Amino acid sequence: MDDSTTATNNQLSINYGGNTNIPSALLSSDDSLHAQSLPTLPFDIISQILHRLPVKLLLQLRCLCKACNSLITDLKFAKKQLSMSTTPSITRCLSYRNYSYSIFTNITSNVSQFEIIPTYFGDYLRFDLNCFIIGSCNGILCIANDSKDLFILWNPTIRKFRELPLLKKPQEFSHKYRQFCIKPQTEFSFGYDCLTDNYKVIVVLKYHKSIGRWVNKIELKLHTLGTNFWRSIKKFPFGVLPYDMSGKLVSGKFVGGAISWLAFKPYPRTSCFIVAFDLGKESYQKVLLPNRGGVDVSGFSTLGVLRGFLSLSYGDDVWVMKEYGNTESWIKLFTISYVKDHRYCSAYPKAIYIFEDDQVLLKCVGNFDFNYFVYDFRKGTIEPTNFQNIIEVYDESLISPCSYC
Repeated sequence: MDDSTTATNNQLSINYGGNTNIPSALLSSDDSLHAQSLPTLPFDIISQILHRLPVKLLLQLRCLCKACNSLITDLKFAKKQLSMSTTPSITRCLSYRNYSYSIFTNITSNVSQFEIIPTYFGDYLRFDLNCFIIGSCNGILCIANDSKDLFILWNPTIRKFRELPLLKKPQEFSHKYRQFCIKPQTEFSFGYDCLTDNYKVIVVLKYHKSIGRWVNKIELKLHTLGTNFWRSIKKFPFGVLPYDMSGKLVSGKFVGGAISWLAFKPYPRTSCFIVAFDLGKESYQKVLLPNRGGVDVSGFSTLGVLRGFLSLSYGDDVWVMKEYGNTESWIKLFTISYVKDHRYCSAYPKAIYIFEDDQVLLKCVGNFDFNYFVYDFRKGTIEPTNFQNIIEVYDESLISPCSYC
């Protein structure tokens, strides 16, 4: 049934995939239908009711009156709704590549039920070849355009975005009294600092050049939403670099209030472990990978986030850390033994999302592209999806990046 609003029997009925009846007493006396004959609820009770409603319905209620719009667009309301809603956040999936993007709704393991919402927010947010999503947090996506040093925080649910200050990357560095000009490699991370109730973006800059011997220089820059600058933060401790075992710079994953990277000591090269940066304390912590009976799990490992837990994909195995920072809490969820021989997958797959029925959305690297599948590890079956591009899974929220001064 299409979304619509009607008034019947002194009640305001909003059709939201069914009928959800909101008493007209929720509205102000000046704007509600038949308000003169109905009692008015105290504002705090109205607010408590609205906090428990799903985001889609609240977006419809904004149009009813100025009071509703003012309340629902308030940042304090959005934060409380995120924590109090009795309806689980609807998970969306943004599919993007080369000047276009779409939002998938009804994200279930039934691949035939994936639906595309035509989405257009103007030329400003067009994805070009250098544009990609860093990550998401509380419904906000962090988007980077590396060629333009441009960063945007965007909530596609409420269609609000905010451009961050340009990051001026140093183009040279000194080594033994000599100056070297080189464009740095970059990786990005995005997360939420619960201590300051704010969002932060971290950029890792890697300068790598041969000057008789290979020289590695790492810099870290951090931006706090609402400020107009980037500042330097502490370098990686323990003598490590945020690389995988192939030497590729890797991005960090946000979970448990911290950004986590896979890292290792380059000289001599040793097994990987996790370096976690606490966004509130701005301090580092070392976290060990799971113990597989003495078998090194670092060679083909990648980090992710599954159901709010830090995850590790190692070859065919998928692990999660049930208590962040506690090495003993690593458990193996499942083994993806079926997918590696699939004709569309030329490398080890990565689990990126677990559906409510425990089936898994996998990303596989093909010869020229990414491919996405729904994997049932109980039955050992796999089905391709209709995702054609790079995807990012996020939850709906009312949080606006424009609300942070």
